Amino acid sequence: MASKRTHDEAFAGPADDAAPQARLPRATQEIVTYFEELKSHFDGLDDKEEQSLLVANALEEASGQECAVATDPACSRVLEALLPAAEPQQIAKFFQAVLKGEGLMTMASRCDHLQSVSHLYQEFLNLFFSLLPEPVLHNLQSFWGACIGGCT
Repeated sequence: MASKRTHDEAFAGPADDAAPQARLPRATQEIVTYFEELKSHFDGLDDKEEQSLLVANALEEASGQECAVATDPACSRVLEALLPAAEPQQIAKFFQAVLKGEGLMTMASRCDHLQSVSHLYQEFLNLFFSLLPEPVLHNLQSFWGACIGGCT
């Protein structure tokens, strides 16, 4: 019978040592609290410039712990809401840090965390594709259409 895992165990690693899995870095309680407070402040802002500054500060605060922040359920929901107000360079820098080394593979190896970060990655990809020039986007759509059509 599988043992029930606590929130801390879910982030730290497997419930037992019999099935080792990659360990995800865990966001500190301090950074989780920061992002939760940041979200309520962000929601109260109407000025785009103030929102942009707040997002820049948030991404700077996450510097060095991007993977931990991106995989934390609370922080990833906040990031998902903040990303549309970020500059493209800020988004690229953040996700480059998340994906460097084994970051993506580590996250993908932990299926129990995919749900908590999938919306964040979806938002990132939506923003990424919205920045592509039309000819590149058209070529990608044609490529994926051919791939999908060839699979049926």
